[in-house]
Amino acid sequence: MKKKGQMQIEVLVALVMGVLVLAFGIFGFITNWDMFNNKVCIFGNCYSNVESVQNECKLACIDNDKETYCEKEIKLKLNENKIEKGTCESFSNQPFDGFEIEPCINICNYKE
Repeated sequence: MKKKGQMQIEVLVALVMGVLVLAFGIFGFITNWDMFNNKVCIFGNCYSNVESVQNECKLACIDNDKETYCEKEIKLKLNENKIEKGTCESFSNQPFDGFEIEPCINICNYKE
């Protein structure tokens, strides 16, 4: 048979654990789970985002999205310590670690 004080401690422990789990979840969603991006690596290179930048630039070219391709600043993470900043247009002129971003012809002609 449980005593009255013993029941209160169990409820208190469960309440504290619930608040901690809730706080962890809120923190994770606010930071977009960035705390795990470089810690958990199951497939491929966790530090590089070259392929996603390639896809973003390719879609911008296909959609003729001049703002994204020519003006939007993108952070290109080549590895854990090296980050390049630029636009799809500036990245299309140079290869990165065996990846190339294909140039998009006549999308960034600045004569308007």
